[in-house]
Amino acid sequence: MTTKGTLENDNELNLHLDAQLYSRLAAIAAAKGLPLEAYIVSVLEQVKVSETFEKRQVIGQIVTGRALAADDLVSVAGIYYRYQLTDQQPVDPTAKYVVIAANGNSLTLRQL
Repeated sequence: MTTKGTLENDNELNLHLDAQLYSRLAAIAAAKGLPLEAYIVSVLEQVKVSETFEKRQVIGQIVTGRALAADDLVSVAGIYYRYQLTDQQPVDPTAKYVVIAANGNSLTLRQL
């Protein structure tokens, strides 16, 4: 299948599908009342692309207070990051913290 845009800044994509996959996609597109190319474009547009490894793998991770080093380093997903706490309070070793933001090699943690 070949797709070619009609606008000046559209790009062309040559996509080779085996017969079985092509038939499945064509059937779904027909059921939705779309040309195959339009259906494939709509599926691709729905894909969420995470911007960074941190946004995919680090944001939302829970760390214990004991894991927060005195030198402002924490290991998350096997990588050491600098961190800061949202409330600027001393680390409570008995508390749990969630990673709420990542900027380069710095994480922002909020106590749960």
